[in-house]
Amino acid sequence: MKKPKKPPTAFEVEFRGPGVYPELIPLGALSRALTAVQRLAVGHDTPQNDDDEEGSEPSVGGNVGLLQVIRGSAIYQIATPAPLAVQNLRETGDVLKEPDSLGDRDYILGPLDELSSVAKSLSAIIIIKQPGRGGVVLATIAGNSYANLSEKLLITGNTTLFGRVERVGGATANKCGLRIANRSRMLFCEVPTQSIARLLGEKLYEDVAVRGLATWIKTTWRVVGFKIHTVSQPRLGSAREMIDALRNAGGSDWDKIDDPEAFLKETVGAR
Repeated sequence: MKKPKKPPTAFEVEFRGPGVYPELIPLGALSRALTAVQRLAVGHDTPQNDDDEEGSEPSVGGNVGLLQVIRGSAIYQIATPAPLAVQNLRETGDVLKEPDSLGDRDYILGPLDELSSVAKSLSAIIIIKQPGRGGVVLATIAGNSYANLSEKLLITGNTTLFGRVERVGGATANKCGLRIANRSRMLFCEVPTQSIARLLGEKLYEDVAVRGLATWIKTTWRVVGFKIHTVSQPRLGSAREMIDALRNAGGSDWDKIDDPEAFLKETVGAR
């Protein structure tokens, strides 16, 4: 059988710091970091199952593969069939420099949080660059990169969300997959206690109102994180109450409607 030809290096991931060598990097940390890089590289270019948990490994079509490890600091050469990998990684670097440029690419946030955590644990920086000695640096992640980004880009506050419970549980921590209107993918919410998890389990595939601590992107008011504090049945109150709840949940487009109360009554019927 003919040996397959070695694919070209698409980009390199370097762990740089005092005393950082490939054999000294724990496999768990390496796996977390390279998986996070993979998620950044494939970006929106890789289709994912709509039911996949946010942060799960992308489908095979966009996988990255390890080609070779260069001992110096710790440089990992990566191959990938994803055609936009380098562009996606460059855009990640742009977001680190200019947080307001994030736009709708909130998929970047989770992997950056993971990479910052790994960099901090290794007392190193993680450099993603084009291959070769003079390769252009695409993104540099330090231990404080995600904290600096979130401080400039994210806000938190208590609010109520309405949605359908479609998943409850988790391998390492309880999460709830909540299907929210006008959102293409489930919002995976943190569930802090077993009692709340049990209550959500009883409401599986039902509509609920959940109150808790939300995290929004300042520029788009898109909810990117939610910690559930209480669960209740949704109550259709006055149109004004519903509009206020939607605004509190980041539904700023309601402000563009001339008479939102009349619009909502016409759409769902006054109660």
